[in-house]
Amino acid sequence: MAETTTKKKEAINSYNYKLYLGSSIEDPTKTVTSLSLIPEEGEQVKIDSTNYTITLQGVKFTRKIYEPGLIEAEVTISPVPDVDKVNTLFMMRMAELTIIDTRENLTLVNDEDKEKVIAKNYFVYMVNPQIVMNNGKTSMSAKLTIYSMDKLMTLDKYSQVYTARKLGDILDYESKTFGFKKAMIPINRFYLRNLRYPVNKTVKDLEDNSIELKTSREFIQPYLVQYNESFYCTR
Repeated sequence: MAETTTKKKEAINSYNYKLYLGSSIEDPTKTVTSLSLIPEEGEQVKIDSTNYTITLQGVKFTRKIYEPGLIEAEVTISPVPDVDKVNTLFMMRMAELTIIDTRENLTLVNDEDKEKVIAKNYFVYMVNPQIVMNNGKTSMSAKLTIYSMDKLMTLDKYSQVYTARKLGDILDYESKTFGFKKAMIPINRFYLRNLRYPVNKTVKDLEDNSIELKTSREFIQPYLVQYNESFYCTR
C-alpha cells in the first residue's frame, strides 16, 4: 500500500502548469507585457519604473457541460503594489493554461510535445487582491477568476428560441454580435464541453479497404429557450 501511494504521488508531481496572460481583450492592439506563470517560479514585470515579482501559487481548472470554462488561480506579488496596478497587471487579459510533462527520461520527438494546452481563449474576469502578513513581512496575494470567452455572451433585453440546433453552432453564430469595439469574442469549439453521443464511421484506406472508426457527435437540441442572463440559461 505504501509503495502504491508513493507511485501515485510521483505521478501527480510529474506534471506542472503554466498560466499565460497575453493581450487585453478590450484592445488587442495595446502593448502589454505578457506573463508566463509557473508555480513557485517568479516572473519579473516592470510597471512605472518599479520591478515586481509575480509567482503562481496554485491553479484549479474546471469544465462543465453547457457552462463557461473556469480557471481559478492564486498569485503573490512583491513588493506590494497599489490596487490599481494589480488591475492593470491582470484584468481583462487573454489567458491560456498549459499542462507540462516533467517526467525524467521521457523520450519525445521535441520539447514541445511535453506541453499541452488544456484551456484557450480565456480571459481574466475578476481580480481579488489581499494583503498577506507572514513572519513580519508584507506581501500581496491575488485570486484570479478566469473564464472562457463565451462568459461575455450575456443578454439583458431579449430572449430567443432555437429548434434542432447544436449549442456549438448557436455560439459560433451569436458570438459575432458580442465583444468590444476593437475585438470580437473568439469561440473555440474544441475547448467547449458539450453533450455528445458515440457513432461509428466507415472510411476507406489507400487500398480501398473499409475501416470502422469510433467517433462522437454533438447532441442536437430539439428545443432551446435562451433567457436574458446567458446563452447557457436554456431549457
